[in-house]
Amino acid sequence: MLFHTIPKHTDCSIDSLRYEELNQMLLADIIEICRERNLPTEGTKSQLISDLLFWKENTTRLVPAPSTPRLNEFEISQYASSTPSTSAMKNEREALRSREFSMLFLNGETDTGLDIPFKELVIKRKIGSGGFKDCYEGNKHYVRKNDNFSYKQIAKFRCLQRSNNITEAVAVGELRITRFNEINLAEIKHEINVLKQLRHENVVKFIGVCTHPSHLCIVTELCSKGDLFDVIRAYPRPSFAQQVMYMYDIALGVAYLHTRRPSIIHRDLKSMNVLVSSDDRAKINDFGLARIRPRANALMHTQCGTPNW
Repeated sequence: MLFHTIPKHTDCSIDSLRYEELNQMLLADIIEICRERNLPTEGTKSQLISDLLFWKENTTRLVPAPSTPRLNEFEISQYASSTPSTSAMKNEREALRSREFSMLFLNGETDTGLDIPFKELVIKRKIGSGGFKDCYEGNKHYVRKNDNFSYKQIAKFRCLQRSNNITEAVAVGELRITRFNEINLAEIKHEINVLKQLRHENVVKFIGVCTHPSHLCIVTELCSKGDLFDVIRAYPRPSFAQQVMYMYDIALGVAYLHTRRPSIIHRDLKSMNVLVSSDDRAKINDFGLARIRPRANALMHTQCGTPNW
């Protein structure tokens, strides 16, 4: 006999799950569950969940145990050569997650160029940390479509890199995905949606999103001097004239947010949410609590932000 038979077991992994709970799972996980049950893996997330629920209600849910059949050592080596490799399945899973993150955070039709491949980023020293995000200093490499340079050539010819502005200093906010929940995802999606609409010299510039499943990052311009809270407490302190310039920059940024249509209310403006660039320009940052005001006379009543500020 070529293999030992092990008693079947009942698959209870989705027995207690309802549509709402399945809908909170990532599309890649839904596809994986469908593949394990020999169900179709093509279609929208809603269609796949409907197929799973129909399958659950109309089958006895008896499936072979993961280790059945148990092959002997010799048979395992022969069998492994005809099945997809673990690395191939991992790559496919990562590609699915990457596409899902891209669809979650970006609009494929209007956000062309904002999805940044991880291979274009160079992560350097850590410069800050937040609730579910670590911020790093880094570089973003650009390869122009009309130039046939490989990444090795770009690294080799650094003078060419500088002369053609192929590298840009950036801030990379890497999200700690393992600690995410639906609320965190909604906050990040909202902040990205606000940031990608803004273009002003006194608002931190949004460059794009890296949707690699292991490295989900928000990429913005680098403000090398840090936040205003630390700058005005440094020794020696900025001159009075420089402090007035910071105030002027912030006023320009707020005026831009309030006078655009539709206007944006930041709702958490404080020195820790203002960054200072290498040329001493103040730039408004952190739009996690910002709200887009639909009408010019609409009022905001929710208490939020940092009340002491």
